Amino acid sequence: MAAKDETRWTTWAVRGAIALAALALAVVLLFPGIVPRQKYVEVQNDYATPPKGARRVLFVGNSHTFVHDVPHMVQRLVPKESRPLAFDALLSPGKTLAWHAAQGDVADEVAEHHYDVVVIQPQSTELVRTPRKAKAGLNQLAAQAGGTPVLFFQTWPRNPKRDRFAAQFGTMEEWNDTTLKNARATGRRVAPVGDVFLCTYHATRFDLWEKDGNHGSLAGSYVAALTLEHSLYPKAGWTRYAPPGLPANAARQLRDAAKKCMAESG
Repeated sequence: MAAKDETRWTTWAVRGAIALAALALAVVLLFPGIVPRQKYVEVQNDYATPPKGARRVLFVGNSHTFVHDVPHMVQRLVPKESRPLAFDALLSPGKTLAWHAAQGDVADEVAEHHYDVVVIQPQSTELVRTPRKAKAGLNQLAAQAGGTPVLFFQTWPRNPKRDRFAAQFGTMEEWNDTTLKNARATGRRVAPVGDVFLCTYHATRFDLWEKDGNHGSLAGSYVAALTLEHSLYPKAGWTRYAPPGLPANAARQLRDAAKKCMAESG
């Protein structure tokens, strides 16, 4: 009888453990805010330690920068004859400039490292929805960057065919014109990512959006990386790097179109 009782209690213990695990999973799925998450995502980087003479860049932003590892693409696009690019990143999903400013991590990173440029990317709708708040957040982050030059990342418009939210801001052209105007009105140097993104889309008709109509597809993220590299190295050109999954011929077409669009954007 003792052996049977022991077996029975073991069975109930296992069932109880499974039930607790299921409950814990349900809590995570239903109430994700209860469980602490990593504040910033990690992106690929070719250098564990920056090489001597590297140009150091800090990327600050959200998923428009980290989806498809845009900083890593930028790093790979820099020609060998140019100073290599080494970067750090403070990237967190869906966050605004005000959120980043409130964290204070830009100031901490700048105090710990020497950067040549801080690239700051706003939340995708800030420049059309709350331009004054976006400007205030940018100014706070620029102040935290001290004397480090700032490059402001103009985001691209959402695709209204896939994202109903986009229709609130007119056509993609109207959205793009507004974001570019408001980005330049900050007085900071602007990487016209959105402008080149939309121009390249019209020139190639490549699908530059993910299915959500918001984030860049692999091709769209590549266009963003091309624009950022050109903004960081305006006289250097690009390597023929194409990210895994993007055919070499498609990458070539995107580079050719993006080059013309950058010249038009000024």
